Amino acid sequence: MADNVQLNLGAGGVIAAADDVGGFLWQRIKVGHGADGSATDVSLASPLPTRSTGASSSVAAVPANAASVTVLASNANRLRAWLYNDSDKIAYVKLGAAAVIANSFTKKLLPQQDMEVQGYTGVIDCIWAAGPTGNMLVTELTP
Repeated sequence: MADNVQLNLGAGGVIAAADDVGGFLWQRIKVGHGADGSATDVSLASPLPTRSTGASSSVAAVPANAASVTVLASNANRLRAWLYNDSDKIAYVKLGAAAVIANSFTKKLLPQQDMEVQGYTGVIDCIWAAGPTGNMLVTELTP
């Protein structure tokens, strides 16, 4: 079988890129990146951009509280974040605003437990069980 395939044979249609692998045609697709209508094809000269490393970090200690508090503000440049519950009570972390112990949290962190956040750049709130002492130690990695 030959590579490529003509679409709509009766009307002289366009040729679609295909690759013959073991007698089956597999459509070939070119990956691009950038704004719609002006995307750049991925090539050796223009590789697909990635953001897997950072050059900057910020570290903070957010006091434990029995009311919902923001431990990380929304940050479009966030690559990754780490939260460490350095308190004596369970912390209820929410990827979003207004954490609630009963029914509105993402992860329950026991004392001395940590979590990593990847792929989320929005606000992160937290609420602790009643009478907490200690902090949420927060590290945020940015480009």
